[in-house]
Amino acid sequence: MRIQDNIRKCYYEFDRQRGCFSRKDNCDVFLGKKIVTNGRAIPVYVLEYKNVQSLGVMAMKDVLKRQLNSPELLRVYSLIESRDSITGKYNAYGILEYVDGVTLDRFVVGDIQGCSIVAKTNIMNLFSDYSNNREEFATKVILELANVVETLNNNGFSIANLEPSGIIVSSSGTIKLLDYGIPVGQIAISHETAALGRMLHYLMTGSEYTGSPKKIESSPIRTIVGRSLSNKYT
Repeated sequence: MRIQDNIRKCYYEFDRQRGCFSRKDNCDVFLGKKIVTNGRAIPVYVLEYKNVQSLGVMAMKDVLKRQLNSPELLRVYSLIESRDSITGKYNAYGILEYVDGVTLDRFVVGDIQGCSIVAKTNIMNLFSDYSNNREEFATKVILELANVVETLNNNGFSIANLEPSGIIVSSSGTIKLLDYGIPVGQIAISHETAALGRMLHYLMTGSEYTGSPKKIESSPIRTIVGRSLSNKYT
């Protein structure tokens, strides 16, 4: 599929038949490419939103309006509404910076599909470290995610749910989010604490947490990560 960007004088392409790079609650993520005037192709992520009024689309509009740019987050290049040639309906397409890596849900089971051949060796080495010492790796990831959540808060966004399919483990081992959340004020900070706790449980066990939200809000964060996290999240 081709999406025209009239403002930046370029277009983006992605192939649905190749399948999703990731599937999140509110959108599908595809590996795509930006085609510039000289024909050069630059890899990007294309987030396809079926609902142009969704909170995810609203958040991206706000990101572009304020030109938010943080090293922990994938940069948003563009947000385009385009008519789907199959359904006839208008979808919203978020064009995001590409980082060579895999989503966290694939990483925890050793699935390296989606990254380049060059990155596969590094990703497998990271998976080996994770398999040998889950607690150490989980602590590192939670610390990075806590910093990301705090960065989002400081810039007017809040995240209630951290989806493994919306988190990328890069070939260098850094963590990047595909989601900017929603405007602050609609989610309590305790929900973000619970989200970090659920993610910690997922990293330690490889399965989603289904117990009491109150229990996950406190003990896992405090016992594993301890004082390294901001008091806001402990």
